[in-house]
Amino acid sequence: MEPYDEALNFTVWGMDNERLAYDDAVSEKRRIIPQQVRDLIEGILNHERSTEFQVLERDAQDDLSMDFERTHTCKPFRSCYLE
Repeated sequence: MEPYDEALNFTVWGMDNERLAYDDAVSEKRRIIPQQVRDLIEGILNHERSTEFQVLERDAQDDLSMDFERTHTCKPFRSCYLE
């Protein structure tokens, strides 16, 4: 029978605890990171959609104001030549 090696026993248990801690950290990251990526992508898409809506609204307002200016400030074509 071999003699009991206390130093070896502490080393083995220490390595086992490190492995368990590493496995725990990896499993935690596997749970959290996909959720963070999903939330980030949703945030980007929501921001993009809201920005597109704001641009479309602004363009529609610009078109209306241009139409209003064209119809109320421009002189008829012939009046330019008659003056």
